[in-house]
Amino acid sequence: MPRKVKELRMDDVVFKPNLKPSLSEKKDTIQKTDSILIEQAIEIVNQQMKLQGLRHKTLLVYNHTMQKYVEFLNLKTVDDINKEGFMDWLESLNHLDKVTQANRFRFVSAVLTRFYDNGWIKGNKFWKDIKIKVDKKVKQAAQEKELEILLSVIDATNFIGFRDLVVVLLLYRTGIRINTLASLKEEHIHFSEKMLVLSGDIMKNHRVLKLPLDDELLALLKRLIQQNEEVRKRYKEKNDYVFITKSGKSTLNSYAHNNAISKRLYHYAKKYGLKSVKPHNIRRTYATNLNRKGVNIAVISKALGHSSLVVTERYLEVNVDEVADTLRKYL
Repeated sequence: MPRKVKELRMDDVVFKPNLKPSLSEKKDTIQKTDSILIEQAIEIVNQQMKLQGLRHKTLLVYNHTMQKYVEFLNLKTVDDINKEGFMDWLESLNHLDKVTQANRFRFVSAVLTRFYDNGWIKGNKFWKDIKIKVDKKVKQAAQEKELEILLSVIDATNFIGFRDLVVVLLLYRTGIRINTLASLKEEHIHFSEKMLVLSGDIMKNHRVLKLPLDDELLALLKRLIQQNEEVRKRYKEKNDYVFITKSGKSTLNSYAHNNAISKRLYHYAKKYGLKSVKPHNIRRTYATNLNRKGVNIAVISKALGHSSLVVTERYLEVNVDEVADTLRKYL
């Protein structure tokens, strides 16, 4: 019988430094009466970020990275934070690639900024003067040919196969994130308006987004919802998710990249050798297609729910010939 793993909840995400101060260190800490203990400061910031709406997975990364930073410098109070120690910590990351270094720097800097805004760090924000240059590459989109192969090999005669077919088409024609897709409920599909209305609670940026749906996709979604009702009735499940498991349950879990739908897509990709077919790659294909059709990058950015145009630019695949052909029209 497999061992049951306890589900990690937000209440479990608590900063617990593995530090045992000596008597002299305790005395020094007591003398700094106006300084807040590191673990207390991080617990407060943790709650602030939680109230702000940061995702569970993101909070876990913040806490893990900050704990490593504190343990490396053996920090006890916020007053122990200084530029020299920060630079020593950065130097200790030199064995890592630039992207990883930049990410860890970003997470720790975000927490230190919270400390500063709460009035716990005095002076200047020294971490703001530090830059880690990372060459940003355009990320790979799913190849249209591989998507065609995927749609042709999915067995849509059974419930799961039909569900997976609708998943691929919805990702391809709306570009929504896989976690947003898994969170979709029937209320988000406005059939009369032919619109997908995504509420802020299922969006990464917490903002409402409206995306148009074509007639074919609407018909497939309506049929899927009807089949869902039969499955839930059979297994006595009560939910209104659009994409459910074969036993009528939600496909979601604590980690967006590991939900039931993602596993199915990775299964297809591995089985049929479709290297470019991944949930986020299909999202990039959506963005690239919009760009090739002449859609303004600002509109594409909004459609993807991005926080900035810089992020959107890394989604777009435009080769040198396309640039030349496009520019020729304006000569």
